[in-house]
Amino acid sequence: NLALSADSRRVYVIRNRAGASGNAIIELDANTLKEIRILDLNNLAPTGIALSENQRFAYIGAGTDPSTGFPNSRMAVINLATFTLDHVTVLQNNAAGVAINPNGRVVYVANANGNGGVGANEGTISLVNTTDYSVTNHLGVGSNPHDITVSPDGRLVYTVRTEGNLLVVIDALTNTVLRNIPLGIGAWCMALSDDGRFICASEWNPGQAIAIVDTTNFSARLIPSPLYTAGVAFSRDGGRVFFCNS
Repeated sequence: NLALSADSRRVYVIRNRAGASGNAIIELDANTLKEIRILDLNNLAPTGIALSENQRFAYIGAGTDPSTGFPNSRMAVINLATFTLDHVTVLQNNAAGVAINPNGRVVYVANANGNGGVGANEGTISLVNTTDYSVTNHLGVGSNPHDITVSPDGRLVYTVRTEGNLLVVIDALTNTVLRNIPLGIGAWCMALSDDGRFICASEWNPGQAIAIVDTTNFSARLIPSPLYTAGVAFSRDGGRVFFCNS
């Protein structure tokens, strides 16, 4: 997983790998792709990353490495000026995607097996206050939420459930689930166009299609794809969507 700075000069890549040179966040020059700095995350296995609106911090969803049982999820806060680990917040289980409200006050982390159990609200979204990094809510959204994003106006939060084949729409003001949109695929990764008009979600396994959702009416259409699609990104004008597959 990776994040691009607002000025497009830096790329931040998270690496999840066991061993002496394993879990880390790496800063690259976006023009040359040369490594500038690297920070070992040691016993944190990163899963998702998002940059603060002011570009001062990177928020990383992670699991404990090795896993220490419930709760095994963490959110790591990286100071991008000093490239140091500022804080670690305990979440729930199996952290995945990370997103930040444009107001800069709330970080959202999807926990695929959040409450550690089974049932309708097994998966959760952790809401973290960026003032003191306290968790204000673990919102139940159903099993296996993975990637997550926020609308440009900060009013809606979207997550995709791999189990259930659903896009979940959350009201960011009341922190309640507004609706569940059938996608027809068990989506793993997702992206939102810059204008907030379209969502693209990709299916990892068996990964035979991607879904395009129009957020004005939440209609979804499927586009056939190669097997095992993963990361997704829109062009700045929203006219193209790119996805990778293994």
